[in-house]
Amino acid sequence: MSRYERSIQVAVDTSTGEVVKAVKLLSRDAPDRYLTREKDSLNEVRYECYECGQRLHVATSKGDNLHFRHSPKSEECVLKGDGVSRKDERLVNGVIQSKESQRHKDLKNKLGQHLMQTEGVDKDSVLIDNRFLIRKNGKRRPDVYCKYHDREIVFEIQLSLLPISYIIGRHRFYKENGIYLVWILNEFDIKEGQRAFEKDIKYLTEYQNFFHVDELVESFRLVCDYKVSYIVMPELELRDHWKEKSVNFNQLKFNSQNYQVYYKNFEQTKALKQGELDVLKEEKRRKREGEIIASVRRNSQAIKSELRFLLSENRKGRYRSFEPMIDEINELTTHLDVFNEVLGFYKKDESGKPFMFKVLGAQQKDDRFFIESILDCDKIQLDVNEQDTDGTSLLKAFYDAEFLGFISPVKSLFKRGYSLTVSDNELLTSTSFPSDLRIRIEVYDRLQNKNLIESAYDFMPLLYMLESISRKEIVGYGWKSNEWLQFANYMVRNHQNQWRLLECALQRFKLWPLIMNLDKRGTFIGKVEEARANDYNDNDKVIVRSLVADLYPVLSEWENIQ
Repeated sequence: MSRYERSIQVAVDTSTGEVVKAVKLLSRDAPDRYLTREKDSLNEVRYECYECGQRLHVATSKGDNLHFRHSPKSEECVLKGDGVSRKDERLVNGVIQSKESQRHKDLKNKLGQHLMQTEGVDKDSVLIDNRFLIRKNGKRRPDVYCKYHDREIVFEIQLSLLPISYIIGRHRFYKENGIYLVWILNEFDIKEGQRAFEKDIKYLTEYQNFFHVDELVESFRLVCDYKVSYIVMPELELRDHWKEKSVNFNQLKFNSQNYQVYYKNFEQTKALKQGELDVLKEEKRRKREGEIIASVRRNSQAIKSELRFLLSENRKGRYRSFEPMIDEINELTTHLDVFNEVLGFYKKDESGKPFMFKVLGAQQKDDRFFIESILDCDKIQLDVNEQDTDGTSLLKAFYDAEFLGFISPVKSLFKRGYSLTVSDNELLTSTSFPSDLRIRIEVYDRLQNKNLIESAYDFMPLLYMLESISRKEIVGYGWKSNEWLQFANYMVRNHQNQWRLLECALQRFKLWPLIMNLDKRGTFIGKVEEARANDYNDNDKVIVRSLVADLYPVLSEWENIQ
C-alpha cells in the first residue's frame, strides 16, 4: 500500500500559534485524529493555512485518510489544489517547512533585530513572521516586514526551491499593494545557476541584484550580488561579470514603478559602458580611417605622378599607353573623393582655368589619348560643361586642337554628359564643319540616355538614314540632298532587316509619295514587296528599339507595320 501524500502538510493552530504537521496530527496511528476532526467541526479548534491564512478544515478521503483542506468558497491559494501540480505542492510545502528550520528562524530573527536598530526604520512596524499583511486582494505573511521612511518593505527568506506560481504570486501581490519585495537568497547559485527557480528569480528581477544577509556584522547590511559590464581590450567587446558588495539601507535604491529594490541598475550601467565602447570604437574607426585616407592619398599622388609622366612621354613622341593606369583607377572602390581631391582634375587654377583647358592649351595632338582616357574613366571627377576663362566651350577647344577628326574623343565627351552651347551650334552650322560629324554630334547631344551613346556609335549608319528622312535632307552618304529614289533603293537593298523601321519613317515624314512618284519604272516598289515578304529578323532589335524611343518617339509604332 502506497503512502498517502497530503496536499497541505502543515497548518497553524490559531489558539497556540503553533505550526502543526498533518502527518503527526492526522495519520492513521495518531490516537486522537478523529477527536481532532470532531473539535474542528465543532469550532473548538481552528486551523489556518500557513501560506494564505485562510481557514482549514479536517476532511476525510475515500480511503479513510484525514487531511487538511480549504473551504470550497475560499480564495485562491497555491495549496488549494485548483490547477496546481503535485510537484508545485511539494515545493510549497517544502518552503513552509523550511520556515520552521533553525536556519530560517536564525536568519529572520537576525534580520528583524538589525532592522529595529536601523535609522529610518519604524521599530514598531517590524514584524518577524507573526502576522499576515491583509489587503483587499488577499493576504500574505512575509518572513520580515518593516516601514522604512515612507516605504513598506517585506523580506522573503528562501532556503529551498520555489515554483514559478509561488514566485509570481508573491511578486504580484506585493507590487499591486505598493510594497517593496526583497528576496533573501541563501544557498543558491544565482550567478551561474541553471535550475528553474534561479532562472525564475532572474526573470522577475530586472536589475539582476540578488541579496543575502551579511552575517559578519552586527547591523543591517545585505550582501548584494550584482552584474556589471566591462570593456575587453583590445578586442573592444562588452562582457558581463558578477561582483559582490555589502550594502546598507542608505545605499539601496527603490523603483516605485515595479516596487523593486536594487543597488546597481544593470541595464543602465551597461548602457553607459556601451556608450564608452561606442566612443572607443569610433576613435578606433577614425584612426583606421585616417590611416586608410593617408594610404589613399599616397596612392593617388603616385597615380597623378605616373599620369604626368605618361603625358610627358607622349608629348616627346615616346608613346606610352594610359590603359594600365586607367585600369588601376577603375579598381578603386572607396574614398574616391580623396582620390579626386589629390588628382585635382576637377579644379581650376589660380586664374580660373579648368584643368582640361590647361591640357588643351598646349595644342599637342598626341594629348588626345590622355584626354580620351580620362574622359572614359568614370572614377575621375570632371565637369565637361565648364568653360574656359574666355567663354570657350570644351567642344570648341577640341575643334581648335583638331580632335574632332577623331571619333573616340567626341563620343567620350558626350558620354560624360556634355551639352551643346549656343556657340557650339553656330560652329556646327558653319560651312567649314563636316556635315556627317555635325549629325553625329547632334545625335549624341539629343540622346536623353547617355548610356545609349555607344549604341548610337555602333548604329550610326542607320541613324544617318533616319536623320536624313526626318530632316528631308540626305546626309552622311555623299549623295545630293534630293536623290531620294537612289537613296531609297540603297536602303531597301542593303537594310532589309531594318526596312520595317525605315518604311515607317518614310511614311511618317511624308517622303513616301515623293519616292513613289519618282519610281516611274516600279523598280523600287518591287524591292519593297520583296523586303516585306521576308521574315523580320533583327538580332539587334532591342538596341534599335531603345534608340528609336529616345531619338524618334514619333516612330514608336514602327514594329507594328505589316
